[in-house]
Amino acid sequence: MQRTRNIIFNVCFTINCLLVFFLIFQSRMAIPSWLQVMGRMHTLLLHFPITLLVLYIFWTLVVDKKKNTNEVVKNIGNWLLLVSAFTAAFTALMGLFLSKEDGYDADALQWHKWSGISIAIITSLWYAYKEKIKNSKGLNTSVAVISLAAIIFTGHQGAEISHGQNYLLAPVLPEKQEQKVLMENAIVYVFQNLPQHSNFADCDHVARAWSERFPKHRTSRGDVKGYVRLQNGPAIDRSLTPD
Repeated sequence: MQRTRNIIFNVCFTINCLLVFFLIFQSRMAIPSWLQVMGRMHTLLLHFPITLLVLYIFWTLVVDKKKNTNEVVKNIGNWLLLVSAFTAAFTALMGLFLSKEDGYDADALQWHKWSGISIAIITSLWYAYKEKIKNSKGLNTSVAVISLAAIIFTGHQGAEISHGQNYLLAPVLPEKQEQKVLMENAIVYVFQNLPQHSNFADCDHVARAWSERFPKHRTSRGDVKGYVRLQNGPAIDRSLTPD
C-alpha cells in the first residue's frame, strides 16, 4: 500500500512541476488538438478534487482531530488527501490546456488559473508534510481553512467564467437597475430625426420628407433584448445620377 501511495505521489509531484513550467512559459505554449480534447475534460474532472478535498477537511477537523492510533482511520485520511492532491493537480493541468482557447474573460481566467494551481500545490505539500502538520493543531486548522477558502474562491471564479459575472452570489446581491429603452422607441427616434444627421445635409429635404412620413411603431414584446444601428451606405457618385 505504501509503495502504491509513493508512486501516486511521485506522479502528482511530476504534474505539479509541469504546472509550474507551463505557467512560466504559457505565452509560448501551442496546444495540439489531442491536448485540447484533454483540456476540455477539465469541466468533467473538476468536481472530484473539490469533493475529495472538502471531505478530507471535514475528516481531519472532525473525525480525526486527535492523534489517532487506529490504522484504518489513518489510512482513510491518507488516501483521501493523496487522491485529492492527485486529482487537483491533474485537473489544474487540464484547465491550463483549456485556458489557451479563446472566448474566456481574461481577468477571471487569470485568477482562476492561479488559484487552481495553488490548490494543487497546497494539497501536495499537505500530503508530503501531513504528519508534521497534523501534530500541530493550529497549523492543521490553518491549512484546512486556507484550502477551503481557496476552493470557494476558485469555484466562484470558475462559475463566472462558465456562467457569467457574479453567478454564485447573484441571488443575494441587489439587482442593478439599468435604464432600458424599448427597441421600437429607438427605431422611431432614429428615423424621425434623420434630417439632424450631418451625412444627410446634401439631401435634407428628402430626409425630412421621409422622416415626417415615418409612422410610430409599436410592439407587443417589449421584453425582448436587441439593439438599433444606423449604417450609411456608400457615397453616391453624383456624376452618374440624372439632373
